[in-house]
Amino acid sequence: MSAAYNLYKRYTMAELIKMARTVCDDPKNQNPLHATGKSIWLYKKSALLKLDAIAMAITWHVADNRPADDKPISQ
Repeated sequence: MSAAYNLYKRYTMAELIKMARTVCDDPKNQNPLHATGKSIWLYKKSALLKLDAIAMAITWHVADNRPADDKPISQ
């Protein structure tokens, strides 16, 4: 199973949002090359992979809360 699917099954959307914020705030995940202007990426590759999995899990939680007829949430 994928990391995103495991996160989706184990955590609520609120927990996933908190987890993403924790990953972003951790100084170990910051890309030192970005600070020197040698890279456009704010975070190291490992952090980007974590954030991508968290974002996919959040997307699935949002999809679970949509109406059954797949109308956009704003309607």
